[in-house]
Amino acid sequence: MVLIWAYRVNSNISGIILKLDKKGIAENRDLKYQVNLFNIFPVADAIFYSGKQEEYKGKKVDHLSARTFTKRSFSRLFDANVALDTYIDPSSGNPLYFKQRISISGKEDSEKEIIYDQKNGAMELAGVRRSILPDTQDFLSAIYNLRKMDFAKVKAFDMNINTNQKNYMFKGEVSGKSLKVNRKNYEIFIVKGVIKRRDKNPYHKTEISIVFLKGKENIPLFIKVFSSGFLLGIKLTDIQNPG
Repeated sequence: MVLIWAYRVNSNISGIILKLDKKGIAENRDLKYQVNLFNIFPVADAIFYSGKQEEYKGKKVDHLSARTFTKRSFSRLFDANVALDTYIDPSSGNPLYFKQRISISGKEDSEKEIIYDQKNGAMELAGVRRSILPDTQDFLSAIYNLRKMDFAKVKAFDMNINTNQKNYMFKGEVSGKSLKVNRKNYEIFIVKGVIKRRDKNPYHKTEISIVFLKGKENIPLFIKVFSSGFLLGIKLTDIQNPG
């Protein structure tokens, strides 16, 4: 019964909105999430930092970053931190540069840097140049573009993703509904999709659903990811001033 209760609490969109409403939901804030294994057990915290305008190779870009940290209560079993950064061309929404660093206790850090040449349909990883499909995204830029979509008009999408070697698709459908929370009306959109290889390999598939709160920039309230037999529930717990 306790596990069922925890699952329901972590999936309760009205409860997430109510907690955030007390602080004041605003744009351009850092978003803090709790990562729950099987949507029950809290194992990590994640922060999606608000974008900053910077310069990359003489071009103005939006720099987005995210970090995950294993919770102290879980770190005795597994201690890992992940850092993601991406530089996005705001005129196209496409990434120009992506960096990933994974730190696992007792192991050497793993780093990956990708330079995207969107104009020529290529990317460079570890000195190797590979072909990519038009408007290829990384994980952060995909969320960036979803946050900027007008879901009142966009009911389906099909993105190209590549942060390794193979071209993946992120294909999804959008539905919307209204919620009344604390006597206020909120409009939310539910994105249900799948990430899988373009070559139709059946062994590389991730199911994902995201609940967005409508705003000038859509705010991801709850993300559910199912892959390789594991379910992760990622719920928004706090909105903070940029730090």
